[in-house]
Amino acid sequence: MKNFRFVLPLLIVLFSAVAISAQEAPAFEPADCMFDVPAARNVECGYLTVPAARDADGNAIPDAGTMRLAVAIFRATSANIAPDPMVYLEGGPGGDALENLPLTFDRYAPFLADRDLIFFDQRGTGYSEPALACPAFTEWSLSVLDDERPLAEINEEAIQELVACHETLAASGIDFTQYNSRESAQDLDDLREALGYEEWNILGISYGTRLAQTAMRDTPEGIRSVILDSSYPIQLDLYGSTPSGVQGAFETLFSACAADAACAAAFPDLETTFWSVVDQLNAEPVMQTITNPLNGESYDALYTGDGLIGLMFQSFYATELIPLLPDMIVDLSTGDFTIANLVNGAFLANMDAISIGQQLAVQCHEEVPFGGELLGITEVDPRLQTALDLSTTISLSGLEVLCEAWQSGVADAIEGEAISSEIPTLILSGTFDPITPPIYNERVAAEYPNGFFYQFPGVGHGVSIASECAMSISRDFFENPTEEPDSACLADVSVNFVVPSTNDIALVPYESAVFGMSGVSPEGWQENAPGVFNPPNDSITAILQQAVPGFTADALINLLETQLNQELGESTGTFEGGSLTFTLYETSIQGIIVRVAIAEGESAVYLVLLQGSAGDVEVLNSTVFEPVMTALTPQ
Repeated sequence: MKNFRFVLPLLIVLFSAVAISAQEAPAFEPADCMFDVPAARNVECGYLTVPAARDADGNAIPDAGTMRLAVAIFRATSANIAPDPMVYLEGGPGGDALENLPLTFDRYAPFLADRDLIFFDQRGTGYSEPALACPAFTEWSLSVLDDERPLAEINEEAIQELVACHETLAASGIDFTQYNSRESAQDLDDLREALGYEEWNILGISYGTRLAQTAMRDTPEGIRSVILDSSYPIQLDLYGSTPSGVQGAFETLFSACAADAACAAAFPDLETTFWSVVDQLNAEPVMQTITNPLNGESYDALYTGDGLIGLMFQSFYATELIPLLPDMIVDLSTGDFTIANLVNGAFLANMDAISIGQQLAVQCHEEVPFGGELLGITEVDPRLQTALDLSTTISLSGLEVLCEAWQSGVADAIEGEAISSEIPTLILSGTFDPITPPIYNERVAAEYPNGFFYQFPGVGHGVSIASECAMSISRDFFENPTEEPDSACLADVSVNFVVPSTNDIALVPYESAVFGMSGVSPEGWQENAPGVFNPPNDSITAILQQAVPGFTADALINLLETQLNQELGESTGTFEGGSLTFTLYETSIQGIIVRVAIAEGESAVYLVLLQGSAGDVEVLNSTVFEPVMTALTPQ
């Protein structure tokens, strides 16, 4: 995802060839993994060598040379491994699949119980060679986060920066006509054959669903079943339909909050509040500091109303952020940027996760040249339309300039025509998805007679890895793709919006064999790690209670300061618990208040930590923090 202020790229998340001697058949060569392997995972890595270009019959063009695609094969954990693995197709287009695996693999790990998982960087992306990344554009993007010029002027400069990237890549010998879905579908089939699989299953998310559909059309042999997660029909006018899809996500949010008693009571008339904040920030932009959570680097960033629309647009992608959005909007109306800064900072971590040169090569080749069906809402709020028109890689005016520069050729007319297949297919859609909304997925499902379609309330983009229910349905489908999967869990899927903490919190007994202690925890809060409890759908508020044997209080403080990358400072006082005396500390990280309590016992040091927004911490101090300290008892 690109920064919300000036670029709202189509991450369907939709969203050069080195001249070496051609080979008669694709070859896979083992190599060291290019990424940090997730702990306790059995993985084999390597490179697949494929033709850089093929003729109309799919045969390699010898003079075009070859490319190398980075591949990772994760071995299943079960003793009974299914013979047909799952291969994952990343979105974007241009998304780097392997680079993010150390952070995201746990979301895919449930599939490993049944079959091997294969990830690879598509041609032009990530660790594949060559890659069409634009690092200078990323650096420029960071440099203008605090730029106070009009967004239209900044976007004009963004276009020129991207054109400069094209010139750099072209000078290195890149032939942009070689980067498209047709060639990537052939790569996919070559990978299956090179790895020796008779057949396999495909999971495509976002743009990966277009690539999957292209493979179903061009190379159907060996495809046992397909999951199209957050998909869109090939015949769609994607850019013409995007504004209505984004507006649909906003309307879903406002109506869902109004229909939820707790959300409606805490955040009345959310829609009016949101547009008021947009108008206010456009009239008087506000400078804030945001931090990349992966490297700790901080930047000044200017919030405008149009930029806020962009931030919301990107947030709708992430299912875990959706419950926070009403709270974020109302906080902004009072001048509290805490949640917005955390969300915006998290998006900084994704700026390098896309090879935008490949994205533009694909879209300018097969998406921009064709019209097609217009789907969605006909009336779009002019304020939303204005914000999208200021986006470099969504607005047609910006794409017109970029596609003229990219020279990636124009695909055959078939790339604008609907695809239909009898291969068993599962189509998944999230109700909050702003870029591939449910209406797109319904249209796709109509083309697959052996397909099953499910819509997930409260979910954004990338359904299968964001919802336990969707994962269950997906695994059931792969087990027997010709029978309708068990979807009973859908009845319990909903969105639970985070609302400000109140004094009405019940505490229930808690016992931990891991830490050798007992006490209490807030009723209904989820234990997401040993001794770490969060309110439902709230990743910001937390209470932690743990024991650390073999440590002194000073040693634990040093460890905490290292992990928090911040000094705790002087003690703010003490608290007499039931059997322990706690020394108290308080600090703030990216606007989140952190209260720490440390007590030395006979065999361990005991830690209680509360974090949350300033308002929540004040409420939770007496209702959760102090009662937890009082009840904590070593065993």
